Amino acid sequence: MDDVSDLLRRLGPAQAPVAPVDEDGIVATIVGLGIFTVGGIVLALRYDWLVGRHLEWWLWVAATGVAIGLTSLLFLRWRKGRRTSKADTDPAAGAPVPVEVATEEPARQREQA
Repeated sequence: MDDVSDLLRRLGPAQAPVAPVDEDGIVATIVGLGIFTVGGIVLALRYDWLVGRHLEWWLWVAATGVAIGLTSLLFLRWRKGRRTSKADTDPAAGAPVPVEVATEEPARQREQA
């Protein structure tokens, strides 16, 4: 049975040794918010062109994207502040868990034991 599990461990999928890029999502939200804001400004400047083609609803798409982005940004900042304050007072109460980079060292240590 150990031979099969060792074979599966070697040939099966493995966790890539990649650290998380953005733990709280604030950067991604700001990028999206910026894209929708710029798009909304461009569409507002070309409003006559949109009305002539019955495409003025695209301006509402941009406005909705900005509204959702602002709401998300407020929530994510609130959540980050709450997680940070809880981590300061009680380390076990919701502190972000660090992601360990997967290596083959633990597997080798188990084999030697």
